[in-house]
Amino acid sequence: MIKEPTRSDIEAIKLVMRAYEDKKNLINLQAKKYSINDLFVEEFEQYLTKESFSGSPALKFAMIKKYKEFFDFEVWAQNKEKSLEPLLFDEFVDEYSVKGEELDKVISNTNPENFTKVVFDKYFSSLGYETKKFVINFTALSGDPQFLTENAELITSDIFKNRKVKIDWTNDLIEKIFTNKTLTVRFLINTLYQSKDLAFIRRMLTTPFNYKDSGETFDVDLKNIIIKLSENYMKELFDIVRAHNKNALSYEVMSFILKVKDDLEEDFLVENVDLFIENGLMGDLATYARSRDYRSVMIVLKLN
Repeated sequence: MIKEPTRSDIEAIKLVMRAYEDKKNLINLQAKKYSINDLFVEEFEQYLTKESFSGSPALKFAMIKKYKEFFDFEVWAQNKEKSLEPLLFDEFVDEYSVKGEELDKVISNTNPENFTKVVFDKYFSSLGYETKKFVINFTALSGDPQFLTENAELITSDIFKNRKVKIDWTNDLIEKIFTNKTLTVRFLINTLYQSKDLAFIRRMLTTPFNYKDSGETFDVDLKNIIIKLSENYMKELFDIVRAHNKNALSYEVMSFILKVKDDLEEDFLVENVDLFIENGLMGDLATYARSRDYRSVMIVLKLN
């Protein structure tokens, strides 16, 4: 957490300054370490620049208002470690016209850890779609199940990269999100991967949710869910992927399933024989079927 400099911090900086030739550069470096306060400005005003003042992390509105001669909005807006606290003051928002695209730029170019619930409550309805997705998927606010459910349509697979908060992926939360969202196959399997309830996973794979078809590939994600689920879940998994994201069933995925699943059902292989053939795996499938005496698979392969 960024702290304000104390008297002892100031004295330590002054001590270093005695042996530091470029004093403006030193103060610029120190301004990036602290949330500038009156004490800092009073001691080092002659060395402060608009860049060092405006680029100080966690800069408060009170300081901006008091030392306007040192404030540069663009420098502040581009600083990822800025505090969004100034946005809570209409005086600041009006004076610098922080609205529309400018508001989106300010928020999206901020460390997600600095986004607070009070800023969310005040501005969420005013943000653009992409900025809203940034807030939903990358900030600590996603730790609230109700928040996720209410904003389900904005959740993407990026949320699983969010290390700032631990989300409790309960069956209830997952189902509510699925019900309130247009799903991609990738999001579906990434979310189901969080569950340990295999019966629940099967039910979700066979529930007619609203899907958006996609041509993306995500070999690692599919491999992960294939490892997690037993052979008798492969039909439900492949049915949903074939229907809405067939392109994801790549050579990497199709060859992988033959290597890691020893007991794939014969009916499953027959239903998906075209995928193995399209990916150049006819010989591999024949070897797999022959070793298990899957005659139906061998007959279909001979016909092709």
